[in-house]
Amino acid sequence: GVMPSVTFGSVSAVKFQISFYQTSLPVGTEWGIRLNNTTNVLWLNASGEYINFTKLYLGNYYYQVINATGYYSTTYEGEITINGVNVSQLITFKVGYSVSIKETGLPSGTKWYVNVSKQPGLAEGAWNIVSTDQYANFTEPNGSYSYIISTANKEYKPSSYSGSFKVNGASISETVNFIEVNYTITFKETGLPSGTSW
Repeated sequence: GVMPSVTFGSVSAVKFQISFYQTSLPVGTEWGIRLNNTTNVLWLNASGEYINFTKLYLGNYYYQVINATGYYSTTYEGEITINGVNVSQLITFKVGYSVSIKETGLPSGTKWYVNVSKQPGLAEGAWNIVSTDQYANFTEPNGSYSYIISTANKEYKPSSYSGSFKVNGASISETVNFIEVNYTITFKETGLPSGTSW
């Protein structure tokens, strides 16, 4: 019959700002940032120098850059800590080329995956693309790349699970093929004399 007592730790009412800025894109080029902590995911796009996330509390935030068409970011992702002051983060873009990977063989709307590994010295990380369309598109600088493909539909498999391509001053297109998986069904009989046809 006693009402429990609940106490909460102190939460700062002061809010802060993270400013992402770039100076390497042509005027009017759209780019974006995905920002999240443990509770929120925020997206902002812009066609200017700055993307400002405001009213943020103290803590750690993780960002990913949404590349501009024809450009790629050399700081693709990272972590920022707000510990009592506003924070700025420079995002640098370089010219890249369009890479299009086309799948054939899957039923329309089937989910498939492309994991593209970048060569050492280029933007960190890898492309992990999930697509239900026939195409997976992204932007890369000159260089050599490897990829792995798979599908959520286990009735199909890639004719080759991996491959590679090279970007050399122009956009490129790759095709990957999926084939239907065939299984063997075996019937076993018991009770007939040996050699009896059935």
